[in-house]
Amino acid sequence: MNFAIGAMANFGTIPFQSICYVFDFVKSIFLVTAAFACRYIMFGG
Repeated sequence: MNFAIGAMANFGTIPFQSICYVFDFVKSIFLVTAAFACRYIMFGG
């Protein structure tokens, strides 16, 4: 990912593969939350 926005805001680059574990964690939290929400909607909590 390139974070060089302009001449005054050059924040460098980072490889995208280094943060994939963060996206995997967010995905698993999202799926668990969706499962509990579906259970709450279907069975009334």
